[in-house]
Amino acid sequence: MKRMVRRAFRRFTAAAAKTASDKRNVAALVQRAMSKSEHEKGVLAEVWDELRAFFRLIRAWVTGAYKEVPWRTLVLIIAAIAYFVSPLDAIPDWIPLAGFLDDLYVLRLVIRATRKDVQQFRFWEAAGPA
Repeated sequence: MKRMVRRAFRRFTAAAAKTASDKRNVAALVQRAMSKSEHEKGVLAEVWDELRAFFRLIRAWVTGAYKEVPWRTLVLIIAAIAYFVSPLDAIPDWIPLAGFLDDLYVLRLVIRATRKDVQQFRFWEAAGPA
């Protein structure tokens, strides 16, 4: 399963690099993901805080308030959010429980890969407006 999910996620990563060039599309994607995450909060409990930080980071980047996010981190987070929102990922979400296993796997991968940059964002966020 991991190999299949990683292969599917690579497609999302390639698309995310293009999506990142249109901040309106990115903002709309985050809005859909926020809505979906509220409905699936129980399933997402183990990644909830990190997922919410992803949303805040991307929204701050979209508005121009936060500019320090590396391109690679931005693309990975957008890809993870798109993967989470998409019903056409490796395991369809309509399959009870199993449908979210791949989403959680992808989110965990991206959380690990972006941990340092997201922590930097949280420091910036905690410091408040300059």
